[in-house]
Amino acid sequence: MKQADPFYSSPAWHKLRSKVRANWRRAGSPPCPDCKQPITGVPVVDHIIARRKRPDLALAEANLRVICHPCNSRKGHWEDRDDRGPEIGIDGFPDGWR
Repeated sequence: MKQADPFYSSPAWHKLRSKVRANWRRAGSPPCPDCKQPITGVPVVDHIIARRKRPDLALAEANLRVICHPCNSRKGHWEDRDDRGPEIGIDGFPDGWR
């Protein structure tokens, strides 16, 4: 079983997460930037660049966004895999290929 990350229990994270959610609501609760669907339930505050890759951006508001739970779960699943190849763009080629 995966251990809970103490970062997500920290007062600094709770404060910043609340601020990001409040800004999202103030902006009219826009849809999920990944799937473009309305966000229902509790909005998830997501690190755009994973903390594992850039721990210095863990509490940088500019590195945070609100996404839906399914997209966050899907993103987390792929980020946990080390054997994944390059991201494939909508044109069917690896991102940055052209």
